[in-house]
Amino acid sequence: MEYQSLSIYRLNKAIRKSDFQDVLVAQQDIYREKLLCEAINSVKKNFTDVNNPLSSFKLHGNQVYKIDRHHHRLIERSLTSNLKSISGKIAPDRTSIVENLKLLLMEGVPYRIYRWDIRKFFESFDSEEIKKFIDQINNLSPKNKILLCSLLEKHKDLGGTGSPRGLSLSSVLTELMMCEFDSKTFAHSDTFFYARYVDDIIVITSAKENSQNFRQLAEKNLPKGLQFNELKSQESKAIGKSLTSKKQTDEFIYSFEYLGYKISIKNKTDKNKHRIIDVDMADKKVERYKKRLSRAFYDFAKTGNTELLIDRLRFLTKNFKVYNQHLERTKLSGIYYNYPAIQGDMSNLKNLDGFIKELVLGRKGRLGNLLSSKLNSRLRSRILANSFVRGYKNIAFVTFSPERVGEIKRCWNY
Repeated sequence: MEYQSLSIYRLNKAIRKSDFQDVLVAQQDIYREKLLCEAINSVKKNFTDVNNPLSSFKLHGNQVYKIDRHHHRLIERSLTSNLKSISGKIAPDRTSIVENLKLLLMEGVPYRIYRWDIRKFFESFDSEEIKKFIDQINNLSPKNKILLCSLLEKHKDLGGTGSPRGLSLSSVLTELMMCEFDSKTFAHSDTFFYARYVDDIIVITSAKENSQNFRQLAEKNLPKGLQFNELKSQESKAIGKSLTSKKQTDEFIYSFEYLGYKISIKNKTDKNKHRIIDVDMADKKVERYKKRLSRAFYDFAKTGNTELLIDRLRFLTKNFKVYNQHLERTKLSGIYYNYPAIQGDMSNLKNLDGFIKELVLGRKGRLGNLLSSKLNSRLRSRILANSFVRGYKNIAFVTFSPERVGEIKRCWNY
């Protein structure tokens, strides 16, 4: 277990370039040495070198935890890395889950769809069960176990329950604790497809099972403390074998939302007898975009800053590159790269384009009245040149400086 040791050598490997972002080049070696000495001291004292390495803040109604001091973050990174190396499990990304789900739903055989959400995922794990689980991890060194349990105690001291939401350590630990549930649900004789993204679960079955018994069994297999959220879960009726061509229509026989997408099954098949599946942006995401559009136009009505309005529209309707300083790599983002699995009518993207037109060409409501006197024909044309559908289909790109992105997002940060 030498690779798990929390030595100066191992902790040094957890240091990133971004850790020196605000440190002068001439001072970086001194800062590194200080950081490692503090980390080693904290390892020896099991995080008791301070009253509590954690603090918390509210975000979207949840208590989120963070590690304040730099040297404690090094220890957390090392612990997380050690847990990852034990599991060997790579969690699937949103896009691959949805793409595989589409392939299964296209099949013309009967099936039933279960969409489950776990209530208060991180907070609901039983604290004693977490400690017991950590203690039973065979390939984890005793020192790693002590530090993990010490951090959980510090979390408990702040009034936290379960595993601290917000820490990368929690994500890996809870994934490990969910492995048994994943295996049992996937291994059920009626399961065709199973996927879980943190607390969002999708299961496709043969439709031969008793749905109530199947759900109860699944919930029973959850780690102690966890429960399905009734308000966010849904189950379809049995969807029968695809119909003959004479009885087919363009109607949707079932729709559900999963991982930011709205997935709809048509009462129709293609020439290969595959069901036609429509995948769109989820309705909840559409509402979020509409709020951002409204705020952008309200800010324009207040400030008259035309170029900032146009840049905000370009930011929402197109694609761009984002540099992640922690991972030290560039990622692609925007309307296409956030929803690459969209296929079919793109109704919700068209809906968003219609919303922009309504704001610009209509005079209804408070915002319409505010805008009517500020928009001339040239500006209207510039605004309407921005389209969610075109930005998606053409994978159109825009470039902004980090400072400009900050200005663009400013009206949405409240």
